[in-house]
Amino acid sequence: YRSAALNDKLSLQNQRFRNIAGLEEMKDVRVLWLHHNLIDKCEGLSHLSNLRILYLQSNRISSLRGLEDLAQLHTLNISMNLITSLEGIIFLKNLTNLDVSHNSLSSTRDITELQFLPNLTVLDMSSNRFEEEELISFLVALPLLAVLSLKGNPLCKSVE
Repeated sequence: YRSAALNDKLSLQNQRFRNIAGLEEMKDVRVLWLHHNLIDKCEGLSHLSNLRILYLQSNRISSLRGLEDLAQLHTLNISMNLITSLEGIIFLKNLTNLDVSHNSLSSTRDITELQFLPNLTVLDMSSNRFEEEELISFLVALPLLAVLSLKGNPLCKSVE
């Protein structure tokens, strides 16, 4: 397009970005690739109200704060970061596909807000630190969950 603001896909991976900035004019972006950077916060995305798919894997993100306004988001990949809690994910009501693999999640308490995501169908929580068997009961109660990966968690070794 002649105007960058008209693009609906934006690829900014592998740029060594430390933060998310300068996207204010990109209001029509529906798919955003920001993976393999040095980003430590999700701030700077709130104006992207049309965003549907967000790739943030392989950064340094420790919190989901900053994603609250992305009401249209249905796919989020935040794998290979420093996430210890999914606090704030409750606002992403349209989320259907979530990849939080290779983070530092360790208990049901860290993921309790998942129960408020009515459309979640695919969840990858592999290679975290889950040990408690109560996790299984919690996940079974998610109404539409159809695909789940927990491989690489201590819990899986204890079940074997």
